[in-house]
Amino acid sequence: MFDICFPEGFSKDSNEILADFFASHFLMPEESILEEYNWNSFEVEKEHIIRLCVKYGVSFIGMALRLHNLGLITNESYQTYLRKSQKGNLRLKELCISEGIEPSIFEAPRDAYISENYINLI
Repeated sequence: MFDICFPEGFSKDSNEILADFFASHFLMPEESILEEYNWNSFEVEKEHIIRLCVKYGVSFIGMALRLHNLGLITNESYQTYLRKSQKGNLRLKELCISEGIEPSIFEAPRDAYISENYINLI
């Protein structure tokens, strides 16, 4: 468990690391991801990752991390996506529009929602 929560070589904030690993292990089950495509028959492109993000309702970097951990994309590809993400250069919404994919998963919500449970905790 220690290796999952604190992987070597990551320079992200520890809360982001934990969130990405949570998403990658619990929201995107290995068996389900492996059944999505015939992974050995093509090179994984950003469009494939976006489609998986939309299906599973997760962040692009969370999905890229999961694919990297499953050996479906290289560390180099993951690191490239991570660098571009940190600089705001992934251009996911534009790619969604050009591919006919609903981009709302990559947009910040306009309406604030505060859970009743959260209010009760306060």
